[in-house]
Amino acid sequence: MPQTLEDIFNLALSACGSTSTVGSADERSREAQTCRLWFPVVRDNLQAVAPWPCVNASQRLARLATSSVPWQNGESEPGFQYSFSLPSNLLLPRFLNSYRPFTLGFNGSEKIISTSEENPILQYNARNENIGTWDHPLIMATIYVLATHIARPITGRSTTVGENKQLADEIVSAMLTSVANAGDKQMEAIPSWISARGYSNPSSDYYIVPFQSINYGAAV
Repeated sequence: MPQTLEDIFNLALSACGSTSTVGSADERSREAQTCRLWFPVVRDNLQAVAPWPCVNASQRLARLATSSVPWQNGESEPGFQYSFSLPSNLLLPRFLNSYRPFTLGFNGSEKIISTSEENPILQYNARNENIGTWDHPLIMATIYVLATHIARPITGRSTTVGENKQLADEIVSAMLTSVANAGDKQMEAIPSWISARGYSNPSSDYYIVPFQSINYGAAV
């Protein structure tokens, strides 16, 4: 299985129809430079579109502010009680430990999360730059998507783009389907005879950010 950046570059070059290879990811060849240009974008995009085990992370958030009345600049967004700083390696926030709603915004240049959960733990997709720890499907999807972006500048042709895009889509779709079928979260409904008395069941609503489709940019 590919373990290095050079492995990924060379397999992407092969997938796009190039006969060239790179000996080092840092070399000054046109092939290496083009792969380096697109690789960080492809990596971050793919690591944010599915629940790959190697990017799954949790972190207790540090509180920045508590809203007051009247609302002041720099506090959490209106409608939420608290604001928190976000992990530096965050690619996609998925849900809080309480599954309560939240929203993302900015306080100056700092990206923040606002919620009414007092001590939230965020489950999220984190940037993972250690290729040796990547799941095999993520590696293969990265190769195929990288190939879609480098095909035209390296080979002058785009005949392989559609095929590589389809292969990447199939891998991501299989990962999302696998998670959807796992059914590891138990949704408990409160009995109607209790809800009729005005009680609600906070565990019946789960706020989870949906995954997005792969963004191929202008390459296709």
